[in-house]
Amino acid sequence: MFKFVYFATLFAVALSQGATPQCYTSGSGSASSCTPELVKQYCQQTAKVSHTPNTWGGRCLNVGSTGRCEFYSYDSRSVSAAAADNNCEAVLNRIVQECPNGGYGTPGPNSYTFYIRPYAQGDCQSPLTVAPASS
Repeated sequence: MFKFVYFATLFAVALSQGATPQCYTSGSGSASSCTPELVKQYCQQTAKVSHTPNTWGGRCLNVGSTGRCEFYSYDSRSVSAAAADNNCEAVLNRIVQECPNGGYGTPGPNSYTFYIRPYAQGDCQSPLTVAPASS
């Protein structure tokens, strides 16, 4: 019985952490400036919108007076549905913790992929591109 409870607990912890994020190798801003509050704000907005399958959504949020965080989501599923708020926050917060230049990750198969791209300069007055810049 103990072994079952132990492995069930490990499995639950692994699921809650999501997949390992893919980190960008360069960038002009620090992902740590994309605070949990900004992540939550983006995810709450994204969770209310159903994207058409295989399309991008994004939002830019200003960081202080000199920088910005661009958040994106890509719906790779075959049916329109909003992203789960808790999955969005878990993935993006993990990127902030593990990827100094931002990155992307997904909570599992048949799900959204979430991206963060921080910039040290510029504000959100310019419209977002359709998809995040690579690297």
